[in-house]
Amino acid sequence: MTSIRHLCPSLEIKAQKELNEVPSRVSSDIQALRDWLKKQPHLKSVNPSNQWLIGFLRGNKFSLERSKGKLEMYYTLRTVLPEIYQNRDPFDSKIQDILQMGHYLPLKITETDDACRVCVARFNDTATKHHILDVIKVCFMINEIMLLEDDNYTIAGINTLVDLEGAGINLFIQWTPAIAKKVLTSVEKAYPLRLKGCHILRTPPGFETAYSIVKSFLSEKFKQRFFVYTKMNESVYNAFSRKVLPQEYGGENATSIQELIDHWKAKVESYREWFLLEDEQRSDETSRLGEPKTSSSLFGVEGSFRKLEVDIIYYYLYFLNSQIEIRIKMPQMEIRPLLPILKEKARKEINEEPDRIVPDISAIREWLEKQPHLKSVNPSDQWIVSFLRGNKYSLERTKSKLDMYYTLRTLLPEIFCNRNPFDPIVQGILKLGIFLPLTTLEREDSRRVTLNRLNAVESSNNRLIDVFKVVFMIIEILILEDDKFVIAGEDLVVDLDGVGIRTFSQFTPTVAKQTAAISEKALPVRLKSSHLLHTSTAFESVYSMFRMLISEKWKKRFNVYSRNLEAMYDVIPRTILPKEYGGMCGTIEELTDYWKIKVESYSEWFFREEMVRSDEALRPAQAKTTSDLFGVEGSFRKLDVD
Repeated sequence: MTSIRHLCPSLEIKAQKELNEVPSRVSSDIQALRDWLKKQPHLKSVNPSNQWLIGFLRGNKFSLERSKGKLEMYYTLRTVLPEIYQNRDPFDSKIQDILQMGHYLPLKITETDDACRVCVARFNDTATKHHILDVIKVCFMINEIMLLEDDNYTIAGINTLVDLEGAGINLFIQWTPAIAKKVLTSVEKAYPLRLKGCHILRTPPGFETAYSIVKSFLSEKFKQRFFVYTKMNESVYNAFSRKVLPQEYGGENATSIQELIDHWKAKVESYREWFLLEDEQRSDETSRLGEPKTSSSLFGVEGSFRKLEVDIIYYYLYFLNSQIEIRIKMPQMEIRPLLPILKEKARKEINEEPDRIVPDISAIREWLEKQPHLKSVNPSDQWIVSFLRGNKYSLERTKSKLDMYYTLRTLLPEIFCNRNPFDPIVQGILKLGIFLPLTTLEREDSRRVTLNRLNAVESSNNRLIDVFKVVFMIIEILILEDDKFVIAGEDLVVDLDGVGIRTFSQFTPTVAKQTAAISEKALPVRLKSSHLLHTSTAFESVYSMFRMLISEKWKKRFNVYSRNLEAMYDVIPRTILPKEYGGMCGTIEELTDYWKIKVESYSEWFFREEMVRSDEALRPAQAKTTSDLFGVEGSFRKLDVD
């Protein structure tokens, strides 16, 4: 493979053992990423080197899908975070000044040929001469050089020593929740960084305040790699070999801090042409297939953090004066702002009153805290407000659906457990593109159209119950992300072309009742219409059974077509449909790729949610069982056979 450095023998072995690198597959893996990039209309300016791409592959253990996810996030952040990723000329006077201060210094030598790279981050009070984001910008510039040049960094990983000696209030005041979230999203979700450890040294009074903000945005895996020391001690030297540390840190390396500063200043300057060329390599959000990404959609509303930012200053000063322990509670109110047209629809159709949202969310939280069987449940504000909206702000109906949702997560493990997006079964279903919410709307307040291609199930070996698992995974993402889906509702298109006995025979009364209960009684889904396409004779039996299990309100929203789709176009315009359905907006393949990456990006969320469910042993009333909710399965056996 051209343009890729050869590895030393020990690093080559480590890459194969720890990162799943197969030398004979490197070329085809890189080509697969290039082919994928070419299909992304919003990434048409992106044409990275082979060395850059293999850095992402190694940082993601050669998972093509995770590599795509991080590449997509990296180039997206280059657009939505210009304060970090643009104007990166090394000879800019501000950047020159920051380089001369030596805030971020990767050390030159490693303990062994295949050891991780040690970096020293020196965030003393001189870091406040410039805005913290300018300092972070330079740190990221150096990281990108390492990604291009340093095989120890990309394969063995990075072990960072963060020195806070002399850091004070001026530094911590700048480290707001909004900035922390942006920086940590870049580190964890955009860069192919193999963080082996982050050791924070010589922490000053009040450090815990800023540290609690950092930890709130980290995954559990990253949290376990952070260590805090008040001073240099033997524990530090257990993590870092004295052989590689400079003498200023009690090490034996003859290279001084000043020599490291001079080295990295010259190195960054030598990359001037690369940084200038890279300035235009970023996502074009106007060409994205789905909704354009913005700083608000990725990081929430910065205004929701303002009170906490004031509190940080107040509590820090209070701490310095009184020397008592403080704890800061993160704000609970983290909800996306609505477009004006959606805000009006929410007011008219679902009784949303902006000044009631906070007390209504608080009321739901207080109710949850009083439910002993829901002690593991602590949903986000966005999740709660979606349930409120889906129930037109009826607190009682919202409580009922939340209780049912977390109960079904216990009683229906075949649907709600083992939801790892990278599980081979889930991957296979995602690649088929069976359930695809369309990414385009007719208007800003239109309903979200979802396409359920059950015909893709017939030709596969997947169980229908596993398909429903993936469908509900995508619906949960919509509940978290899509205000149009939650407020305006859903128009469901079900394609039954070619669906026969293999699929219909799996849609037993038991499965039908379970999925109907999830859709109608557990999730806050506002189904406005359902359009069944390409129906067959065999379909009628299954459809009549399903209608017995849904409410009259839902029955009225089902529309059946045989082959003539013109009537459907009166409800769902061609302009938003994919070409395969007579539409004018993209293809099924593009939608499949989009939703596969989207579901994979939620792997941490699904992992955390695995244990969030009801504990029926602690329910105050009688414990719920599948028999209570769905009847005795034996009573369905004759109908199953029929």
